[in-house]
Amino acid sequence: MKQMVLTAHNGVNLQYPLESLADFCQQHAAGTPAAPTDLLTRLRDIFDRDADSDGFLVLGLDEEDQLIGVLVVEGGTEKRLLGVVIHPDWQRQGCGSGLIRSAKMLSRGTLRTDLAPNAPVAEFFIKMGFSVEGQALALIR
Repeated sequence: MKQMVLTAHNGVNLQYPLESLADFCQQHAAGTPAAPTDLLTRLRDIFDRDADSDGFLVLGLDEEDQLIGVLVVEGGTEKRLLGVVIHPDWQRQGCGSGLIRSAKMLSRGTLRTDLAPNAPVAEFFIKMGFSVEGQALALIR
């Protein structure tokens, strides 16, 4: 799996417009730490050049540059992982792990989620280094 990082500073890749990324997330989010329903608005906020956002997306791409996964991180003092969505045909092949490893490296500090510790995918996030903090999971460095 190849990866592409998109930020407000390197611009939105026209091959993957924000509307298409939001649609991908909504379509394939079943059973995952799904992206929020207002994802398109949040994506626009991340890529608003005037807002000086430090949020980012990590895209997972197959050999033919087809989108197979999206990870969205909202910027701020503490980064917030808004969602990780992997196409069902690519799940359980290390794609989500790869995207999260990239997010951990890029976030340089605390990375929080809104996932409850008893969420079905919480065990996966704990294996990736997140720990229970209050009512959610966080990666604190």
